[in-house]
Amino acid sequence: MSTKKVFVVEDDEDIRLLIDYILKDDLYQVQLFPDVNTLKKGLSLELPALIVLDIMLPDGDGVEICRQLKEDAATTHIPVLLMSAHRSKREMQENAHSDGFISKPFDINLFKAKVDEYMMAS
Repeated sequence: MSTKKVFVVEDDEDIRLLIDYILKDDLYQVQLFPDVNTLKKGLSLELPALIVLDIMLPDGDGVEICRQLKEDAATTHIPVLLMSAHRSKREMQENAHSDGFISKPFDINLFKAKVDEYMMAS
């Protein structure tokens, strides 16, 4: 059985490293991206089983990026879990057509459960 890959797009290095630590503990292969530009480069090389995407990024809007991913035939099937420190951003999840939303700071067990749910379905 191959290890499923998760792409994490988060500009805060501490949060990226925390998510990396949490998910590698579950034996997922994690690839970290600090911004949209590096995500696009990563997607041109391979497709993950899940994308965890921050809403506020230095070079793009996570909601718009999610919408683009869902409209692209090559990536529409990939579940996208949006993250934001702004609870008011939750309504944007529906507009972005994301598969889920988690508020930051997040409960580690809840975060792992959400990721596991999407990974089992993929």
